[in-house]
Order: sequence, then structure tokens, then C-alpha cells
Amino acid sequence: MYKKQAIVFIFSLLSMSYSFAKETLVVKDVDKAPLLLACNEKKSSPKINDNDLVSVLKREYSVSESQAKRVVEMLNTIPDLPKIDCNNVDTEYNAAHR
Repeated sequence: MYKKQAIVFIFSLLSMSYSFAKETLVVKDVDKAPLLLACNEKKSSPKINDNDLVSVLKREYSVSESQAKRVVEMLNTIPDLPKIDCNNVDTEYNAAHR
């Protein structure tokens, strides 16, 4: 009887640890403004490549290079980017990565 309880307990712990280990991707507060800026730039110039977008974020908005690269990578994972409102880009990113 105790063996069954122990097995159930172990499986419960394993499933809980898996759910905690599987971290959902969400936009951090520090990335919200640069993500919005990147979205606006991308929508105003749809053919801009990633390197140029990083350069614009660095030059025009004083975003650090590492943050600019991170934000551009985040932006590239949002489906149907041309159709979304950039004011809700962080919500769209969070919804796409749940």
C-alpha cells in the first residue's frame, strides 16, 4: 500500500517540477518600451532587416545593443506582425508564447 502512495507521490512531484521548469516566455518590463519602438519601426519600414533595425534602435532610441538584439528576436517570433497594433505588442508576444 505504501509503495502505491510513494509512486503516486513521486509522479506528482515529477509533474510539478516539469510544470515549473517549463517557463513561459513573457515580455519583461524593461523590454516593453523597446519592443514597442521596434514594432513601430518595423511597421513603418516593413522591408527593414534585423541588423538595420538593431542599428535604428541603438542610434535613434539609445537602446543597448544586447537589448536591441533581444527585442528584435522577440519581434520576429510574433505571428501576423503587420496586422497587430504595436501598442499591444507585448500582449501579443505573451499570448504567442504560452
